Amino acid sequence: MFNNQILPIYIQKIIVKLLCRHIDYNNKVIDIFQISSKFNQKDNHLKNDRLIMSIALVCHEWFKTLSNNLTVSVDFNFKERGNNKWSIIKRDNIKTLHLHYDSINSTFFKKMIYSGDINSNSNSSINNNNNNNNNNNNKNNKNKNNNYNKNNKNNKISSSPIKKPILIGLKNLNEKLMKLSNEQQLFKKLIINTIDEISFQEEDYKMIKSLYQCKAIKNIHLFKYQVNNRTTMKSLQDINKRIKKLFTLEIVNQFDKTIIIESIKYWYNSIKALTIEYDNIAIHQSIYNTFDFNLENSFKTNSELYQFLFSTKTITEKGKGKEINYLSNLESLSFIGTEFTIQDLVELVFSNQIISIPKLKYLSIGLCFINLIYFLTDENERGSTISRCSCSSVIKFNSCGNNNNNNNSITKEQLGEQIKEFNFQWSQLLQLLNNNQVLIGLELTHNCIINKLLSNNEPPKSFIINFISAITSIKNLQKFSLVGFESISIFNEIIKENKSISLFNLKTFSSTQQRLGSLVKDIQKLIDLNPHINEFKLLNGRFIPEDQEFLFTTEFNFKNKKKKQLKEIN
Repeated sequence: MFNNQILPIYIQKIIVKLLCRHIDYNNKVIDIFQISSKFNQKDNHLKNDRLIMSIALVCHEWFKTLSNNLTVSVDFNFKERGNNKWSIIKRDNIKTLHLHYDSINSTFFKKMIYSGDINSNSNSSINNNNNNNNNNNNKNNKNKNNNYNKNNKNNKISSSPIKKPILIGLKNLNEKLMKLSNEQQLFKKLIINTIDEISFQEEDYKMIKSLYQCKAIKNIHLFKYQVNNRTTMKSLQDINKRIKKLFTLEIVNQFDKTIIIESIKYWYNSIKALTIEYDNIAIHQSIYNTFDFNLENSFKTNSELYQFLFSTKTITEKGKGKEINYLSNLESLSFIGTEFTIQDLVELVFSNQIISIPKLKYLSIGLCFINLIYFLTDENERGSTISRCSCSSVIKFNSCGNNNNNNNSITKEQLGEQIKEFNFQWSQLLQLLNNNQVLIGLELTHNCIINKLLSNNEPPKSFIINFISAITSIKNLQKFSLVGFESISIFNEIIKENKSISLFNLKTFSSTQQRLGSLVKDIQKLIDLNPHINEFKLLNGRFIPEDQEFLFTTEFNFKNKKKKQLKEIN
């Protein structure tokens, strides 16, 4: 008798309004951290589109309630001219505009359309819009193009129906902003989301200054901004006046402590991800010496950088009766091109748990795996075939204070002291990791200024046992990535010991087709035997001489579904 009962219309409207809040939230959010496979903003918007259509098609009353309560538009996904009575997203209701910006071509997305709907006319409209911005499109910025090459991965990865953008330039965008702000007073927030993982830089800020001046321009939320060696305090202060919230901050080859700490202070309430990238601190110090760089206010070593960041004196400041922790909201921390010691890692994990970074969920660091293998391999198995690298990663190479000395410059007694020091620090690290309740993503990269590449030989058994004891001790870890170290045995043992880790990445460098084929077979076997694994990605990079960088050009994506999938993207 209850099956035919219908909810009163006022309750139905309340339900639809709640769904509208959910849709608006998802259309506003910039998810800088997602532990599953690489976050695809288009997938998120596609799910929202499907939900909107499902609600709108129920009945006229639902459609009407839906269209009256949606306040966020992703790009210009609404009818801009004429009567918008039958538009689901009404121009008059828009409070927030979420724009996608292509910083390489200096264009914005007007709207997304399904690839199946794209015909020659649509393509020509894209080309025409692009032609209006030839001057901007042809800008030659080496740093930005290098970043694009490193992160692009050929833009061929997609797990949803392909949607393509109709593009517009700055002039066209300003006309639309002027019309939207003049026609209704609700429009007060502008979200700018960069595509292809490219950060805003100094030249992009010129674009922001050129935007039509309306209320929303004073309330800009930006996905990512890069502070680099061209950033000055003046330019930083200028962009702070415009950007109300910043979600990801990148610090690249910037050594001035004042600029670094001020950039964190400006947006500490909103910053969720911090990336710190240095090519080589020692090399940059000698370069800056030539230009009278302020060495007294800069870093001399990697350890000095870490101590600066992890120190409570640096990241906290006594305000009006309270102490401010400027890293308290940080969820993702990545170090690129710097050498960690185990002591640095102990201090970082301790900061995560006790002092300064309590919400840290994702950590990416670089270590010399040659040293790690040496110190984590039992003495009997180590023998004379495994030697210590003379870099200062894992344990500092203190002989004469010179990182370029070879292994013969360390005496047997000195090496014995280093092994004791390492064992003590490693036991500290294991204890801290075992108590960590927050970390859910970890990426370890082979990073060494002396030996840039590792052999693909499987490491000693004792190393594997000791190494995975650290990984499997992290109770809530869900994703593990290994970069530059081709060891299937490590993944095999981790999978055996910790079933909560369901997402894996292995990134290799310059592997041959034969080697890649062998890895593919091994990974597929792991997937077949372990149904708890949701995804395993294998990426292979090739060296780009002109950029002196590795670009990942090949990806194998294994997914553990009812029908096993394997995609190769070249």
